Amino acid sequence: MFKVFTRSILFFSLTFVTLSAQTSDFVLNHITRNYDQQHLKLELRVDFDKEKIAGTATLRVATLEDDFRELILHSRSSKVFVVLVDGKQCKFELENGLLKIRLNRAYQAGEILRVEIRYSAEPATGLYFFRPTQAHPEIPYQVWSQGQDEDNRHWIPYYDLPDDKLSSEMIVTIPENMRAFSNGDLLEVRADAGKHEATFHWKTDFEHSGYLITLVAGEYVTFSDSTAGIPLNYNVPADLADTDPDYPFGRTPAMMRFFSDYICPYPYSHYDQNAVQDFRWGGMENTTATTLNRRIFHDEKAAPNYSADDLIAHELAHQWFGDLLTCRTWDHIWLNEGLTTYFTDLFFEHHYGADEFRMRRVTQNREYIASLDKQPIDTIQPRYDENVPVELFGGKAYDRGAAIAHMLRYELGDSLFQAGIRRYVDRYRYQNVESEDFRKVMEEVSGKDLRQFFKQWVYGAGYPKFNVWWEWDDTLKAVQLYIDQVQDTLPAMDVFQLSVPVEIQSGTEILQVQPQLHHRKHRFTYKMNKAPDLVRFDKHHWILKEVSFKKSFGELFYQVIYDQDVTGREWAAGQLASAGNEAVPVLARAYRQEKFYWVRQRIVQSLAEIATPAALETVRSAAADPDARVREEAMKALGNFAAKDVQELLTDRLHNDGNDYVRGAAAASLGKVKADHAFDIIKEMLKVDSHRNIIRRGVFQGMAQLRDPRALTYIRQYSQYRYSYGGMHLVDQEALKCAMVLAEDHRAEVVEAIMEIVKNPYFRTRNKAAQMLAELKAREALPLLHEILAGERREFVRSVLEKAVEQLRAEG
Repeated sequence: MFKVFTRSILFFSLTFVTLSAQTSDFVLNHITRNYDQQHLKLELRVDFDKEKIAGTATLRVATLEDDFRELILHSRSSKVFVVLVDGKQCKFELENGLLKIRLNRAYQAGEILRVEIRYSAEPATGLYFFRPTQAHPEIPYQVWSQGQDEDNRHWIPYYDLPDDKLSSEMIVTIPENMRAFSNGDLLEVRADAGKHEATFHWKTDFEHSGYLITLVAGEYVTFSDSTAGIPLNYNVPADLADTDPDYPFGRTPAMMRFFSDYICPYPYSHYDQNAVQDFRWGGMENTTATTLNRRIFHDEKAAPNYSADDLIAHELAHQWFGDLLTCRTWDHIWLNEGLTTYFTDLFFEHHYGADEFRMRRVTQNREYIASLDKQPIDTIQPRYDENVPVELFGGKAYDRGAAIAHMLRYELGDSLFQAGIRRYVDRYRYQNVESEDFRKVMEEVSGKDLRQFFKQWVYGAGYPKFNVWWEWDDTLKAVQLYIDQVQDTLPAMDVFQLSVPVEIQSGTEILQVQPQLHHRKHRFTYKMNKAPDLVRFDKHHWILKEVSFKKSFGELFYQVIYDQDVTGREWAAGQLASAGNEAVPVLARAYRQEKFYWVRQRIVQSLAEIATPAALETVRSAAADPDARVREEAMKALGNFAAKDVQELLTDRLHNDGNDYVRGAAAASLGKVKADHAFDIIKEMLKVDSHRNIIRRGVFQGMAQLRDPRALTYIRQYSQYRYSYGGMHLVDQEALKCAMVLAEDHRAEVVEAIMEIVKNPYFRTRNKAAQMLAELKAREALPLLHEILAGERREFVRSVLEKAVEQLRAEG
């Protein structure tokens, strides 16, 4: 809440008054908004030393109702000095996150208002400042914004929800050695040599939702490319001027061509990608100007275990799904995130092949199902009559949303699915959409009734769980296939109505069918000449589901060797782990002939579960696999065997493998097996820089297994900000986990170390350290936490610090 005050500025004197047109519990949203924002012009000056901005926001607004007397906007973290409407000063109130402007007259529907707001902001979130300090001289001067979901209101006074699109303009003044990036086209750069400043003027010729407005400024160099006449600019922090841009950005032209061919031509004049310091997430799809985390920069020592392709493709696909078309409310966010996630998968299918695509589909579905352990759905109440998705929020909007798109493609077929996507995008370009808009277009194109599909997948919750088995009836010469749905009925559907692809193989005889499932229990009879070698349920993994399929050892043997579908071979390799040593020769044979790395990884995992001397032989072979992703899995697997059998190999790979991810896994396993002199061996690897600190992370994982208190010295040292410069600081998390393992026997020393680490300005490190101090009941940290709180502006850090302080006070 902002205090009411009287202030004089620029020859204007304004006394704030209380406005009574709206009650204090008024909510500004898509229902109550009674105006249309048409254009926003921001004229701002960035003050790095004070970490603030100041300037003017000018809005062009059209009224949507008669007798319009008050304009209400979202605004937080700001001080508003003057508001002018059509050149005349207006009274206003800034309270509870709303800027309420009392107009000087009543306006009628359709009239245009020119609203000028002079203000400053010290944002609690939404706009982030970086500058060198005495404690951290390595931090660069930089500022960047992150609007989604509703954080741009902390530095822009405007309507900050996705349902009102507007064009935008950014005129920003910064130090002359910097460059500024925003949405749309760069119209002008004005230098002021006397003030050592430069002003950058960006403007869009299209409308987009306000959360997509961006500002990035700092010292940058640009790598340029193009495809099909579209300029592609890769804007890189100056300290990375010597990096090879091909590793993170090299597939951008291919991605642009694929999305433009599949959906519609790229709808904007150019595409920028701007890498920034300590970005909160992986990336953000600001229209024409994606923001990216510095983690994307890597080299041959990280590839192929790490690739930025997934992130780069995802943010580019958002330029269509999320930017060109935007969900009307966050209830329908899956139309942004789910379709974008699926189109990222489609690029992988196009560029890397069907096996890579199917691996991604299986992996994402598994991640969605695993997430339900942390976010149970048994309290969800479907809202079928409102056509509102109830289980497509947070991370589920991505994975479940992509699964829905994939199942819709299965339902319609490739050509109708693509035709539907094209018509959907063409019809709603530059507009807001809801799930029903998508359904109706796909029905229109396909001629199919999709109401049941949307009811159970989009507006419903959960997924089907199947028990499947088959029997051979020699008298009938037929396969009896049993399919039971066993999911809990609330909140999931009692019965998911769908068809599932089934394939039955008996020698050279192959039967492909699509049984329709409408009941909890089904038995299907299929004639064959002889008993099957293999029965596949949901070949190629089209359906979001869990399945328990009882199979004999012989059938699993056949499947892992002969199944033409990569998802079937991977599943069979996993099932064979429970067969113990009997499965080792089968898995060894499968490993030798398997061409796809993901299946080889799963074979190695199963051999690690079996963990017999015979299993070790193939794991040793995998340590020399030509694909570093398999070698990394082999290093992890070696941690399940006796030290005497693996420590020499682990030590060799730690020092000599050319891939940093393999070396990090070797360090972790050396600690896990408690190899001779393991601590002294792995601590030396802390001196080695690597992508996202993967080697140091492995070292701290190994030290946690060793429980050696000498680790505390290194925990304190390598949790300093400079060791994770711009790279998500993942080593800090591993170091803190290691510290907690040691706390059982060395509490005082651990608390002392964490009290140093909590000073790290990186938000995830500071938050995790504060949570650990509370968990350790370290009341001695209270004065320090109060001191940090006093200087901490970021809302998402303050809330964690305040909770830790509250917990520690309660311990008294």
